[in-house]
Amino acid sequence: MNLEGTVVLYNSTDKIAPVANLQLYHFLSLLSISSLKKALFYWILVNKDIFISQNDIMNSMKDNQDFRQSQAEWQAPKEPEQNTAWAELNSTAEQLVAQSGFEEWCRLIGCANPGSYTMDNLTPEEKMDKYDAAFREGTKRFMEELKDPKNSETKLIDRLNLPKLKLELDALRANGDVLALGKREEEVAKSFQQAISEYTYNREICHAAEILEKKQMNCVGASLLGGRLLDEVGIKYLVGHIGSHVFLILATSDGRIVWQDMQDGKEKPAPENEELTAEKIEGKKSDNTNITPADVVAFANNPKNEGMTFFVKKEYWKNKPLKVLPPNVGLELQELISTGFMLGNRDKNLEAIEVLKLASQKDAHDADIHQGIARAYKNLGQYKKAIGACNKALEIEPGDSHLKKVMAELKTLAAIAKS
Repeated sequence: MNLEGTVVLYNSTDKIAPVANLQLYHFLSLLSISSLKKALFYWILVNKDIFISQNDIMNSMKDNQDFRQSQAEWQAPKEPEQNTAWAELNSTAEQLVAQSGFEEWCRLIGCANPGSYTMDNLTPEEKMDKYDAAFREGTKRFMEELKDPKNSETKLIDRLNLPKLKLELDALRANGDVLALGKREEEVAKSFQQAISEYTYNREICHAAEILEKKQMNCVGASLLGGRLLDEVGIKYLVGHIGSHVFLILATSDGRIVWQDMQDGKEKPAPENEELTAEKIEGKKSDNTNITPADVVAFANNPKNEGMTFFVKKEYWKNKPLKVLPPNVGLELQELISTGFMLGNRDKNLEAIEVLKLASQKDAHDADIHQGIARAYKNLGQYKKAIGACNKALEIEPGDSHLKKVMAELKTLAAIAKS
């Protein structure tokens, strides 16, 4: 088999698939240890994460006698060409991981043609633009094709008669009766919730393509669907995230904020839907004055991507910060976080890190993002990086008992690895 000039990938069909050109033979010629050459090929063929680094090779070869004899020489490579070859190889691997992660994203959110996008040589910001475009395409298709949960011959948007609802709300807006408008907005949102609650609850499903296929979803999927329905009729809302739960906060035209779960409280002991009055929220603004419902409504009317954080006086969510984000950020962010965790569950840890790091562009202060990155690094055995990511999560939520347990476990694993 001639492998010169090609990086190859082992796949589940036991075939060798060329995936990227690289002067690999020239790189290998710089190495003097024949067993290490074989080990490098072995890594490329069987490493499902498609990532090569000097430390990875050394760890995989630590029990190899030939390698141990030349370990000192390998730990301090002096040839500039050798270092350049490593850089080229790592760059190619990173591009493969980026493309693989993006294709998973496109599949999950239902982007019809992921092949039209490429992740080669893009900055993180440029990558995020591609993710955003695919998300818009996927959610548009999602809304157009989703069937009614009780009648597979009817689309949900037709059952709800969105054009008629929008005309009704527009008439109230033109009339100027904000009290009547606010009341009707809340009624419409609750009717959407009732329809969405007819779909089967599945805690593992949140992505558009899977919802289309199975007619099942969790709170993230329900919020995505509910948010897009509210967009269609012009009702303002924010995406709320507290603990592990995602929901919507209505900002009604009469100046109220309403906690609006879109699945009738299926993930908690009881539905939480209610108006959040001044007595039910607490938090401080930058000028140290109290956050009020009017402040949240003002934020919904003029949102900023970094979001807004306060607390709700509910026993179930005691001491848990509630963060609200504008729809254009919050809906996609939650889908990205869910994608990162799902990739980690499937042992695609490098893709998980790729997706979660992109998610941090939308909200660098989300503890779930850093916890997911920590978990992926832990799965890769990179405990120092895992501890660093977990530290970031704890900086955001210092009182989180689960994160403290994760950190203790990571430190134990790191100590064992050193011994």
